[in-house]
Amino acid sequence: MFVDCSFSITLHAVGPAEFLAYMQNASYVCTDSFHGLAFSVNFHKPFTVFERFKANDKLNQNSRIYNLLDKLQLRKRLYLNGASLKMLDDTINYDMVEGKRKALADESISYLSNAIAAASSSKPKVQKKNIHRNNSMCCGCGACMAVCPCNAVQIKMDKDGFYSSFVDNDKCVSCGKCTKVCPYMIDQNDQEIAKSVLYSFKSNSADVLLKSSSGGAAHHISEMLCEKGYAVVGCTFDVDSQTAKHILIEPEHTEELDKLQGSKYMQSNFSVITEQLYKSEAPTVIFGTPCQIAGMRSLLKDKVNIIFVDLICHGVPSYYLYVKYQSYLREQGFDTNKMKIVFRDKRKGWRERYIYSSDSEKEQSIHQSKDYYFLSFEHGFCYSHNCFECPWRNKSAADLRLGDYLGNKFKSDKTGVSEIVVLTDKGKEVVDMLIGSGVAEIHKQDIQDYTSIQQMTNGREPVFWHSYIRALADPNTKMEDIMKKYILPFERRKRMRKAASKAYHLLKDIKK
Repeated sequence: MFVDCSFSITLHAVGPAEFLAYMQNASYVCTDSFHGLAFSVNFHKPFTVFERFKANDKLNQNSRIYNLLDKLQLRKRLYLNGASLKMLDDTINYDMVEGKRKALADESISYLSNAIAAASSSKPKVQKKNIHRNNSMCCGCGACMAVCPCNAVQIKMDKDGFYSSFVDNDKCVSCGKCTKVCPYMIDQNDQEIAKSVLYSFKSNSADVLLKSSSGGAAHHISEMLCEKGYAVVGCTFDVDSQTAKHILIEPEHTEELDKLQGSKYMQSNFSVITEQLYKSEAPTVIFGTPCQIAGMRSLLKDKVNIIFVDLICHGVPSYYLYVKYQSYLREQGFDTNKMKIVFRDKRKGWRERYIYSSDSEKEQSIHQSKDYYFLSFEHGFCYSHNCFECPWRNKSAADLRLGDYLGNKFKSDKTGVSEIVVLTDKGKEVVDMLIGSGVAEIHKQDIQDYTSIQQMTNGREPVFWHSYIRALADPNTKMEDIMKKYILPFERRKRMRKAASKAYHLLKDIKK
């Protein structure tokens, strides 16, 4: 940071007192630091703030600068490439700014004062030995609910729109059984993806490919294992409740397997099936997100006739996003009480994604770049807190992991290719059976096709997460306004970067 660099450049290290003195005595501040911005405001200094990080930098912390500038209505003090330097001549209305700053400070002081008063006046609660002790992570898998001997645990939707566990402390007897099955509290020696084996999979059935998200691997695994007497547990979209939930299909009802086909870009209520799985001794194949499968692995670890399959997952959005999307569709004339949603409408292709909506009288199929639900999901700001700290990006508790085979190898494919990551000997047996069945083209591939393309590390939770979720939950806030504030600015930057990258590579090719 340079402070009044027209007459002084500091080359030696300074401490807090010197730093504050430079800030207080500066006539103009140029900074790329959040704290430089904060002290400029506190000392009522004219300033220009720059972005320190590129938008695609994994260490990007620009969002907190945006947040403070927006709260104080000072966004015009942010210099972006190509912007005018007119701000150098503009004065800052610090009477207005100080009023907003003081209101924010008063709100923070009030919160802290109330929290301290509540903590000091209340009797200390006995901290019982359950999943909420020293743990705030939960995916709502229901493993804790299944093992609780006194029915103290329930899985319900929380205030932010995610399925989560709730413990009744009056019923809890501190037995600790729930902590021994929680996937976030135990070590299961999960298998590293980078040390696993990768296969590509493309069904020979045009019908299966059309209904599946990618190459049809999940459907053929289910069908094959049903024939061998396995029940199948997977996710379906329930039209009546307009929610995603897990169901169990008995081996004699293979005709119902199509209920499980296709992606559901929302959190599934897994707990509706957990207790049934816990009590059952039947051979079963279970499909779910990595966290759900990790929960089932810990719950059912003593059962030898279970096959675990997790699905590549970037995160689950708040259910409030879908509720808000329904309101938006109602404004377009849809009857959302009987809405059918296909989150991957493959009639128009595989790599380019379309979302299909129908109420049996009216229908539409919208490209991913224009659909509000998909855009919101893709940017990931509405994911659960757990999704930003997911332990299973680069490892898995499953026997197999399935997903789209992304990258350039199958770039020209129009109908879909799956990738299968083999994680255990049991998973290898399943793949060998698939190869022997002749239902698909299956080829061994380089595991780097997965690790170089799929998300292997966690993204950063946005600083505006709480305000975004509250806006989604507010019935009086329109979807269009939420998109304009939280999503579209990032989408425009993304498209500009993509266009710039294309132009750069085009010029590079021309020079050759």
